[in-house]
Amino acid sequence: MKKPKKILFIIMDQLRADCIFGALSKHIDTPNLDALMADATCFKQHYSVVNPCGPSRASILTGQYAMNHRSIRNGTPLSHDTPNLAREMRKSGYEPMLFGYTDTSLDPRKLHPNDPDIRSYEQVLPGFIEKLEMRYESSFLWRASLKSKGYDLPVFSKFFIPVTPTGQAPKLNDPAFYKA
Repeated sequence: MKKPKKILFIIMDQLRADCIFGALSKHIDTPNLDALMADATCFKQHYSVVNPCGPSRASILTGQYAMNHRSIRNGTPLSHDTPNLAREMRKSGYEPMLFGYTDTSLDPRKLHPNDPDIRSYEQVLPGFIEKLEMRYESSFLWRASLKSKGYDLPVFSKFFIPVTPTGQAPKLNDPAFYKA
């Protein structure tokens, strides 16, 4: 059997399209993203079918409208039997890996009432193998990894505030306190 090709599927939600393709793109320097798009298939006419991020990702990854998969708010569980891209890719011999997050609330009908996964909307869409944990509210593995690398960790609510190298008030384009 022929070995399947490697596929890199990138979803960037909450990124204004006009920053990449439209009028604002002339004012924003994105050489790495431009190079990636030049060598890839890019959907320039994609529109989200629902506004909250979790349900929007659910629509992209299931191929269904929110009215069909029924996850219409962050925290609304997806039914355990909803087909999705990761499970379908597995059927074709791929091993779908996730570097990021899907914010999928798991179906409580399939979990024990005391299962901690019921209490968070930050779960991984079934079928994916989580390779890089990037959860916002329960990001314990990432924090532990940064701590083991010697970082002095701020309170978690301040993790995403840029740090100015000169010690002045941070600007939006200043780096994070950790290296990428």
